[in-house]
This record gives sequence, C-alpha cells and structure tokens, in this order.
Amino acid sequence: MEEEVPSAGRLMGNEDGRVDFDLGLLTVAIRKSLLWMLLVFALAFGGAYTYLYFTQPVYESSTIIQIITDDKANRLLDVENIYESQDISKQIELLRSEEFFKRVIESLELYDSYYNEGEVLTHEHFRNAPYEVKFRLLNADLYDKRIYIDFEDAQHGTITYALNGSEFTSDFQVNDTVETPHMVYMIEDRSIQSTLDQDPEEDYRSFFMIKSDFNNLRRLYPNYRVKLLNCSAKTARVTVKNTNRLKASTIADRITEEFIDSQLSEVYGRLKDSEVVSKNTRKTIARLKATRSLKATWIA
Repeated sequence: MEEEVPSAGRLMGNEDGRVDFDLGLLTVAIRKSLLWMLLVFALAFGGAYTYLYFTQPVYESSTIIQIITDDKANRLLDVENIYESQDISKQIELLRSEEFFKRVIESLELYDSYYNEGEVLTHEHFRNAPYEVKFRLLNADLYDKRIYIDFEDAQHGTITYALNGSEFTSDFQVNDTVETPHMVYMIEDRSIQSTLDQDPEEDYRSFFMIKSDFNNLRRLYPNYRVKLLNCSAKTARVTVKNTNRLKASTIADRITEEFIDSQLSEVYGRLKDSEVVSKNTRKTIARLKATRSLKATWIA
C-alpha cells in the first residue's frame, strides 16, 4: 500500500496534532486574487469619490423647546387651572403640523431664491446673493421656473427664461424697472461688481426662482422633524435639514419664535376671556346691590 505524501501547497499536520501554515500556498493564493482585490478596491474608491463629488452636503440645525405653563396664583391657592395640563401632546402636535410649518415659511418670505448652477452641483445663495430681485408676477406660470441672469457689467445684464415651450429674453439696467409679458421686475445691486472681479472666468450660470408657497412647503417640510425628548421636563427637539447651513439655522430659529408667539397669543386670549368674565361679574354685583336683592339671600 502506497503512502500519500503531502504536496508543497497543503497544510501538514504534526504528530502532536498541530497544523503548520504553508506560506507558499498563501503567496500563490494572493497572486491569483491580486487583480480582483485591486478591482474591488478601485470600485469602492470610485464609488465613494463619485458620491462625494455629485452629492451636496446636508447641514442640520436643531433647537430645544421647553413647554412650561406656570400659574403661581393657582398653585398657591391649590386650584387646578382648567386650561393647564401636564400632557404636552397638544403642543407637540402643533409643532409637527404642516399648517404650523407653513406659517413659519410664510413669515420668512422665502419667495425669491438665488443659485449658481455648476457643471455638477447647484448651490443656493441664501441672503448673500450679489443682487436682489424685486418683482410682481403677471403670469402665475412663471412660478418655480429658472430665470437665468447674465451681467455684462455692474450696471447692465440680461435675464432669460423658458415658458410654455418658448424662450424669452429681457435686457435690464440695474435699479431700473423693466416690464415683460410675464412679470415686472427690478434688479437691485448688492455686490455685483465685487462678484464680477472675484470670478473673471466663471464656470457656472446664475439664476433665480420665484417660488410658490406650495413648492416651498413641498421641498422644506420633509426635512423638518420634532422629537419629544423628556416628557417630565416637557422638552422637545426641533431639527431642520438643508443643503444651505444658513437657511437651516434661520428656519430653526424662526420655528422657535413662531411657537413662542403662538403660545403668547393663547395666553393673551385667556387673559382677555378672564377680563371679560371679571367685568361681567362686577356689573352683576353692582346691579344686585342697586336693587338691594342681596338682603334677601338665605342659605338653606
């Protein structure tokens, strides 16, 4: 019977049961799979680079709101306020509601937005564009359309937009009112000349959009979150995400201000109701005193 002799590319066991590692076998295996390893690494690196190059960073801004109703008078008298409740679910639902967020967006007046369109990405200038557009629409179809603007110099330029399959062009002079078939507009200077000096060979196109309330709500509301942090402490976290960091921060701050304003309006409403009740009570007491009907009061 022939005895089997282990080859050079196999693991060989010793008499004590240990297994010796064959370095030659590992080298051969690495050489055979080196091409696949490099290919996998190249695909992973290329995918990561493509994702970072074609994707805009998303910024997150958050604020914490504490919901407290403190009625010291009722607390001293040990009287429960019928308006006050330890449950803050009503306020949380108010914060989460689309109608509340709509009020926030409308108060910020985010109707005109300014962008730079590059070869790959489009960047928004939020409250730092080199120009500002004052407008009055004559045709609602121009809402949410890209209106491209080109400056010949710091005082003259042209706007171009497409509408219903046709392209329209309008020349303007800065700070002058211009009327087109679809809008009346005026371009105001903020820092046009400095921008032209900084970008002598710009590789992007500038455009602005006149956004409708519906479009603003559709784009911004999905990136808005309200999370209850602590029920006992009555705290909630409000989070806003946006590709523009200043815009995310501005919306988050305005949400807090709008919520405080709504709570103050509710408090003022209660005070007004209490004042009306107090006046009516005083009038009733005065009337009863005048008719001396208080003398005929007994307790059975």
